[in-house]
Amino acid sequence: MGIVNENEVNREQSLLSGLVQWKYIDKLSFFAVLILLSFSIIFVYSTTIYYSIFDSNWGNSPYDFVQKQILFSIIGITFYFIVQRIPIDYYIRNWKVILNTVVVLMVLPLFFEPRNGAHRWIALGSFTFQPSEVAKIALILLWSIACVTRMDDFKERFKVLKAKKAPMELFVRRIVKSWGEPVIYTLILLLLYRLQSDNGSAVISGALICILLFASGGLPAKASRVFWGIVVFLVGVLTAASTYFKNMDPKILVEWGKSNYVYGRFVSWINPFVDYDRMGFQLVNSLIAMSKGGLFGVGLGKGTQKKGHLPDGHTDFILANIVEEGGIFTLLILYTLYMVIILRGYKIARESKSRISMLAATGIASLFFIQACWNSAGIVGLLPLKGLPAPLLSSGGTSLIFMLVALGILQRVHIENQKGVTKKNEKNPRKIRENGKNPRKSYSKQ
Repeated sequence: MGIVNENEVNREQSLLSGLVQWKYIDKLSFFAVLILLSFSIIFVYSTTIYYSIFDSNWGNSPYDFVQKQILFSIIGITFYFIVQRIPIDYYIRNWKVILNTVVVLMVLPLFFEPRNGAHRWIALGSFTFQPSEVAKIALILLWSIACVTRMDDFKERFKVLKAKKAPMELFVRRIVKSWGEPVIYTLILLLLYRLQSDNGSAVISGALICILLFASGGLPAKASRVFWGIVVFLVGVLTAASTYFKNMDPKILVEWGKSNYVYGRFVSWINPFVDYDRMGFQLVNSLIAMSKGGLFGVGLGKGTQKKGHLPDGHTDFILANIVEEGGIFTLLILYTLYMVIILRGYKIARESKSRISMLAATGIASLFFIQACWNSAGIVGLLPLKGLPAPLLSSGGTSLIFMLVALGILQRVHIENQKGVTKKNEKNPRKIRENGKNPRKSYSKQ
């Protein structure tokens, strides 16, 4: 009887722990995620049903794609809840193990057959895995930790060296010792992005690192002004270049676009109609799909652009099909849900008790924001097409699952905020063991 009673107590404690966890999660963003996944399943089915019936290359059943999307959603939500139970302190202690694992995963696609001319995927039977989605999260965690532990340590020692009027050699050594590891890991991953022909992910990762540096307050005022000056200059150059190319002879523009795949993407962004049946095929048909939708759309399942006119209509261009069948009204609902997740993410960051957690939440919210904006801008021609999926909507396993993992980390930050978990000795990075050997407990409940 004693054993039975003990087991019953354990089950009650476990149930209570689950209820407490539910009590602390951010329910508004959680329900926004669930609604987006529901829209995803509906429109993936609507977009793929035509080809699934009439083209055997698309699967053995008309339900293949939607079944996979449901499976990926379930897996992603499972990881979403699992990650919520992992303290942020775990990533601080084991960041080297995480980064080394990610580097190995990023190397593996180079040994697999390319798809669409790019080595980005690891083939696992009928499924594929894209490590670059994991690398973005790893870089957010790396620089969230580095911008606190390394920056504080660097500033403290830099002041000592400056006060002692130390030679320049010691300053250089201090910079290398403080920032060598994060910079090397970042350069390795950026190089692997390039080898995988994934320039878009490299740009996104670079943007996220800049955002984290600004959010941490680690950049001096002069460096911030120089950076923003460079950004303004590049925007001006890009604007001037696009204006120049728009006025260029279309024949020259087409020939230039044919010489290189990246150039072709650039040409299709500048003027998709100059070669609408080849380089501009996707963007032109995306615009046609959205022009048909109007306010309330043509009706679920009644879209025509998905019937051979718009490639990747269930992945990168799913929003174009959603507008055609659901109209601008449905798109506004989806954008409202996006804004809920993004704004709640930044609010969680602002309320964080830990600087590392604040930066991690900022990075994840920014990742979601950048991907949503880039995908939306790409399908209407405001930005070059990159092959970036719409977060939580596009068909796909890796992007969906690891976006949910990232949002699970964001929920973990919110849970620690609600529980009053704070960081001990965060201002003194020498007391934080980053190599995982005999780490001190750096979290406490107030």
